Amino acid sequence: MGAITLTLTAFTPSPGDSAKGSPTGSAGPAAPSTGLQAPRRDPNDPAAVKGYLERMQRGVARKQTQCTTDKHGGRTTRWCLEPVDPAEMPKVTSKIERAAADPTPPKMCSNPPGKTNYDRFHACYESAGRIVNEDTEQLGAIVKFDVWATLSADSTHWLMQVGVTATNMSTELKEAVPSFIVSLQCDKDTCEIPDPVKSKIVPDAYTYFELATSNPDTAPGDSIKYTNPQVLLTLETENAFPGSGATNPLNDPFDIRCDRETYIGGAGCVYYMGTASAATFYIDYSVPDPKYGDYREVVKNDLYGMVIRDNLNHYGNIKYGKPLHRADPVTQRQNHDKVCSAAILAKEPAGMECDEWPYASSEEGGSKNPRYSCAFLPAAQNGNHGRALSNMYKVNRILPSLNEGGEYIQGDPYWVWVLNAPADSAIPTVKQCSAY
Repeated sequence: MGAITLTLTAFTPSPGDSAKGSPTGSAGPAAPSTGLQAPRRDPNDPAAVKGYLERMQRGVARKQTQCTTDKHGGRTTRWCLEPVDPAEMPKVTSKIERAAADPTPPKMCSNPPGKTNYDRFHACYESAGRIVNEDTEQLGAIVKFDVWATLSADSTHWLMQVGVTATNMSTELKEAVPSFIVSLQCDKDTCEIPDPVKSKIVPDAYTYFELATSNPDTAPGDSIKYTNPQVLLTLETENAFPGSGATNPLNDPFDIRCDRETYIGGAGCVYYMGTASAATFYIDYSVPDPKYGDYREVVKNDLYGMVIRDNLNHYGNIKYGKPLHRADPVTQRQNHDKVCSAAILAKEPAGMECDEWPYASSEEGGSKNPRYSCAFLPAAQNGNHGRALSNMYKVNRILPSLNEGGEYIQGDPYWVWVLNAPADSAIPTVKQCSAY
């Protein structure tokens, strides 16, 4: 049968708590505070390329046309599917039929359309096209595609979900009895390939497809794997000539990383490419953490260090575009010892602990950032904050840097967002360790 095939990238909106991903159960045991193992990464790990996290996720649309030939009623028709800018799509005025059980495409798909929108656990892509009669240049139908996928911090299984809507369908195309076939492709052995799903195109109706896939554990010893799945969308007509059609990608695949690192616990997957995939550590300036207790004095030091002390880079502040990156255990200890030195610890008041910003557990910590903040804060609050930060690393599967034997791989990025923060001009001064 003749076929027109396009490739779409998957994507989905955040469900409100980007640290959780899809609700598939526990994320595993809490990460230990010591004894963190170095990630075991392949020499070809994309993270080995300097600045990989700062590159934007791939997803550049290619303006291509795919055609198939249909023979019906004594005549031959060549149907072509032409990609169009979703922003230029005419507004749908007809009522679209939808099955009650069909999920609605995420709002993130069209914000903006024609671009892969994503965060750490969600990715979504909206595309559009029109089917035309190549001989007469008459419009056969206008088609809108939404492709999305939600990953999980505690599972290596996910769904590739596709929603298709066809409007303005001509009588001629209806007589050709068109169908869409949705299938999945990925790099060899990086994701499970389910059977394709086929459904007839019904005018003014929403058609939902889903393909279940996973990242297989096929290579013992490899705890970090990458995959780039793509959805293939094929247009067929009931009377198409056998063997016609073409397979060309509409856009590049998106990037998924799955790991089974024991210090994080369990196994799960994230979107890892680009700073949009960076997780956010939410801490409250005014209200104690309902799970980990009060650490508001630590939050004050974080905010003061981020905004006032570091008046150049503002590491961790999303408004300035420079995230923190999780450091390896050796670097973390070095960062702490450089700021909270023996001389500083000798001044430590009873019941207080030396606390620094940027965090010692970040690559930006220690003397690498000369505009750091060092304060003596209540030991109990410092411990509460440390447990909250460790949990954020775990539930977002944030991998530390690898820095052994001359080999360096950058750690995962993350932002720190202070809720209920005062205006920058009203941030109080935090007494520095050197002032004691």
